[in-house]
Formats: sequence, structure tokens, C-alpha cells
Amino acid sequence: NLYPDFIGNNPTLQTMIYVTYSLLNNFIPYSEMDYIRDMPEMAQSLREIAFINVNKMPAFRRSNDNEIYVKYQYWKPILHWQLKKYSPEIIIFGNTFSHFYEDLDLSEQMKKQGDCIDYFIKDKRLLISSYHPAQTQIIRDRYVQGIIDVVKENVKFIQASDIISQK
Repeated sequence: NLYPDFIGNNPTLQTMIYVTYSLLNNFIPYSEMDYIRDMPEMAQSLREIAFINVNKMPAFRRSNDNEIYVKYQYWKPILHWQLKKYSPEIIIFGNTFSHFYEDLDLSEQMKKQGDCIDYFIKDKRLLISSYHPAQTQIIRDRYVQGIIDVVKENVKFIQASDIISQK
């Protein structure tokens, strides 16, 4: 059981749980989900995804973009190996997309979804550029629902359509 000891007051993991739980359960809208503390089994959805952090070492609670750039350059071989090894159909970048953009050879126009989500579809993969899950600029329901909507609207274009529809 991942909750409450590990999840507790961690806004990053809480937001990731809501998104992942929805995607794995037929796109349940955020407004229809219970609080994680009332339905702790939602936290188990984290066992179905891979977390790939740009910085592979302990760091401060917050990083600025220059620090992330330096870490991305240092860890780039491992980061790209992880993407190749795990071969995810959906990649949600938490404010790190700009560092991967050129290396992923994304020359086409990014598509917009509301005010906090941009995305690409490339090689049957959905690449979502969003704020970090712990962000405070957009209220959680808009942030979570924005990601859910992008995946739901584009699932037919990616390999994950078989995976998501079977859940």
C-alpha cells in the first residue's frame, strides 16, 4: 500500500496518481475521482508507469531551468537509453520537454491544448509538454483534466490505444 506514508503530502505524486489512474481506468474525469486518501488503491496506478527524472542524483526541492539543462546534458545518454528501453507510448514531460525537443528530432508544429498543455504525435507516440506535476500556476483539476483530455483525444493515433482500451 503506497498511501499515506509514501504519498502523504507529496503534490507531485498525488497529481501523477490522478492522471495515471484516469488513463488506466477508461479516462475517468478528474471531477469524478475520489480523494486518494479515501481510495488509497488509486496509488497503485503508479506501479504501472515509469518515472524518468532528468537529474539522477539528490537535489534541492526546486530546480531552475539552467540547472536542469546542465543535468540533462550530463545524463543525456542514460535518459535516452531509458526512453528507448521502456519505449513508452505516452510521455508526459514535467517542465523538461524543451531539453528533449531537439534530440527527439521534433521539427513539426506542436499542438496546443488549453493553457497548460502542448503535445506532439511522433512515431505513434504521444509526447506531452506540461508544467511539473507539483506546479501551482494552474489549479489541479484543470491540469489533470487537460492531460486526460489530450490522451483521450489522441489515443487512436498512438500505440497505447490497445493498451488503454484493454484496461
